[in-house]
Amino acid sequence: MFDLIYHFPEQLEESLALTNQALKERKDFLDKINDIEKIVVVGMGGSGIAGDIVFSLTYSFLKSPILVIKDYYLPFFCNKKTLYFVISYSGETEETIFNYQQLKRNKLPLIVITAGGKLKVLAEKNQDLLFILPQNYPPRQALAYLTIPILLTLSRLAIIPNCQQEIEKTILYLKRMRKRLNERAKRITKLIENKIPYIIVDSYSYLPIAYRWKNQFNENTKILAFYSYLPEQNHNEINALPFLELLKDTLFVFLLKNPFSHKRNLIRINFLSKLLKENKVTHKIIPPISKNNFFNVFSLILFGDFISYHWALKRNIDPLKIELIENLKKFLAKF
Repeated sequence: MFDLIYHFPEQLEESLALTNQALKERKDFLDKINDIEKIVVVGMGGSGIAGDIVFSLTYSFLKSPILVIKDYYLPFFCNKKTLYFVISYSGETEETIFNYQQLKRNKLPLIVITAGGKLKVLAEKNQDLLFILPQNYPPRQALAYLTIPILLTLSRLAIIPNCQQEIEKTILYLKRMRKRLNERAKRITKLIENKIPYIIVDSYSYLPIAYRWKNQFNENTKILAFYSYLPEQNHNEINALPFLELLKDTLFVFLLKNPFSHKRNLIRINFLSKLLKENKVTHKIIPPISKNNFFNVFSLILFGDFISYHWALKRNIDPLKIELIENLKKFLAKF
């Protein structure tokens, strides 16, 4: 697992090459797409989160709204003016295949991202735009391969500016930063012990980062986790904080800062830090790693992955195994 996390920059690099090749080979597909009003990403778990991360990366310049669907049914507004990304790393995710079949009944052109399975067979049969990913990754650690095809496709369709160079610069930045991020993660893990993490980000655009951290703590560290964002947290959950003294030995709060957050949210996060300190709740403010949004988003992903890994080791848990998820799939297969 450590090697998969550590080599995230190389995975981004390989994904860039694979994606550009696939787009070159299927230029005919992209030439037929026009008049896009909205973007829908269909995918579950470690696959679907690619759409969420793209939201964080493109929040300030995305020309069309993006919605990530993580369910069996699609919203009513899905139509021919919607650009669809259907993502399942394994190619066997039942919810995603169900969505694919719904869309194909309406004869809609689809962009499919997968490493194989039934979804790959269907996409090849229907001549969809298909991005075939390297195999033998846990889906949650294939994020680089799942995210880049969305970004470059949106770039080619002029829905976002060309981000090729930004991704290339991000890769170099992550290669320089990863050792430092790994060491920081080790130090933080010493503070956490067996507490429950509560991740708060200081902007809506970074909510997917908190969600990614939560999911990695769930799957790698095998621990419950919670997440929220400012300013929304200040309109509900904050009211429960005075009672956190009851949980001071149970909870560890991460306060993640976005370099582009509204200045009022910076005041809010300082207020929360003061409140947590008064109630003796262990917490850590994570300042922006970079003022470049691509650098910061991908660095926070890498940082959170490192924390989840070292925390799993500290708890004597194998971060790779996801036995309950596998058991659930076997159970569902009976029906």
